[in-house]
Amino acid sequence: MRMSRFIGLSLVIVALVGASGCSLYKRTVVQKKVVDGAKAFQERKFEQAEALFREGIAADPEFETEEAKLAERFLANTLQSQFGINRKNTDKAEQAIVVFKSVLAKNPGDGRAFRAIAGLLRAVGKEDEWLKLVTERSNNPAVPGDQRADVLTSLAARQYSCANEISDSDEVKKQAGDVYKFSKPAKAEDFASLKKCTEEGMALIDKALALQKEANVESDSTWSYKANLLIQKMRIAEMDGDKVAQERFKNEAETAKDKYRELVKKRQEEAQRKLLEESSVKAAQEQKDAKK
Repeated sequence: MRMSRFIGLSLVIVALVGASGCSLYKRTVVQKKVVDGAKAFQERKFEQAEALFREGIAADPEFETEEAKLAERFLANTLQSQFGINRKNTDKAEQAIVVFKSVLAKNPGDGRAFRAIAGLLRAVGKEDEWLKLVTERSNNPAVPGDQRADVLTSLAARQYSCANEISDSDEVKKQAGDVYKFSKPAKAEDFASLKKCTEEGMALIDKALALQKEANVESDSTWSYKANLLIQKMRIAEMDGDKVAQERFKNEAETAKDKYRELVKKRQEEAQRKLLEESSVKAAQEQKDAKK
């Protein structure tokens, strides 16, 4: 969300909050810091914006007002932006992670805050902390099912990469005419790792699909990894000389690919529909303005 939208949102929240147990003075002070900070952000005066948002939080450290919660989110975004401008400034990334975690703690369903934390952790090379974060989120019942499914898909993608690094190596994958043939890796531990990563990835993706079904949502990304993991199972079956299983996994992979293509097409058509609607609204407004 851009800061220009944040300003409008802050004013809407102020209007909606109305009377509360907090003093009107406190809310007014924090509100001014939020609006002034958002303006500074828009003008790319990031240090000034950061200071103003911190002052807003300091005026209500218990977060009794919605305005203080808004100041905290804006602060997190400002710190993230400062890191984005200078990727060597990892201190800003670390600070952003701390603030985003505080935002997420107040609202576990805040997918944007979670994605920001996950991205920042990887950006500063904290892969183990990233893994811990996403694993905990995938098992957190307070998080909406569709968001947990997205996290499970990201974990499955990690397992797929692990498997594909082995099965796609020159040692294992050999071209034979127009097709590729797959043989077992020379090291038994590599073959065991290929199987383990594939099975764990498939378990994660099936869990993601089950959560998406419950939430009545579908994701082309999830189906893409389903197809790719089935291809890994097909390769393993070929390495084991199990032609029946190889053919079965091949057919299942094609079915998953078809589902992936269907969802991509649907998403593209929806994006096109929205674009046409926006164009129609804009054209109508221009005609209306021209008549004035």
